[in-house]
Amino acid sequence: MKKYITRSRVIRVEVVEVEKETADFVWIKGRRRRKESQYEQYHDTFDDAKLYLITRHLNSVSDAKNRLQVAKTYLGMAESLKSPDA
Repeated sequence: MKKYITRSRVIRVEVVEVEKETADFVWIKGRRRRKESQYEQYHDTFDDAKLYLITRHLNSVSDAKNRLQVAKTYLGMAESLKSPDA
């Protein structure tokens, strides 16, 4: 059966042939692999794989915006410091 694989460091969807599948694992060329790991994710359709990548990177953008806002707040606080001698 056909599955679509996404990888954590590559923005690409690949097609792989899966020999066997359970709720948590797939077998490819006789080797068992987790359906969802830190490095690989297996999906039933191309659309599922694409949505996974889009969602993952939307979350990354949101996290970066939040970190930027915190950094700007700290910068403002640092810029507004007054000398304790004043």
